[in-house]
Amino acid sequence: MSRSDENRAPGPRSRAKLIGVAEKLFAERGIHGVGIREIVTEAGFKNVASIRYHFGTKENLIREIMSGGLHISEEWRVAKLKELEGRGADFAMRDILLIVVGPVLHGVVTDTFMMFLTQVSLADRRLHDEVIYKATQEGMKRCSDHLRRLSGIDSVDELDTRMALLGIYLTGYMNSHYWRRSKAGVLWRKSVNWRSNAMLENFLVTAEGILRFGHKPAF
Repeated sequence: MSRSDENRAPGPRSRAKLIGVAEKLFAERGIHGVGIREIVTEAGFKNVASIRYHFGTKENLIREIMSGGLHISEEWRVAKLKELEGRGADFAMRDILLIVVGPVLHGVVTDTFMMFLTQVSLADRRLHDEVIYKATQEGMKRCSDHLRRLSGIDSVDELDTRMALLGIYLTGYMNSHYWRRSKAGVLWRKSVNWRSNAMLENFLVTAEGILRFGHKPAF
């Protein structure tokens, strides 16, 4: 199919191209900092109606990008949980934490996707939470159940609060890695290796502390 043909009748490859370009631009500048026309132009197409043809609205495009990455992450987590639970032996909190963060650490989803999620959460929390909730009802829910049991936290609300704090921590950790590779990387110490075993160990120790710390406020 020629470029002119694609511009007249967008197909599956055009759809994938638009998703990839939109994810990158949204990650860099936020969902309100990028317009439909810019996405289409950056993707190499002339027909601005391409977005409407494939997704209907800009919000639907954002939802599809989110759902795609989250679905892949959930499939990976479910497979790893099946392996872990199938051993028939006790497992530790960090075994579950490694499954929670595994899709990022193992490249199942990209740093760009993680930064995109952060941009969505900053710009439209309602949309972010709605899509996250619908897309993580199996793998992440089972991880949360295990973490609740292993942490000794009986309250669903309290564990959700701890998990939210953990999510903020993880997001900052991964986004630091993203910016380290970007033009803004000069702001970060070059000696920091965000993917080193030492950094992962520090993350796990701190994460365990967030979940295990005394249930009563320390103040």
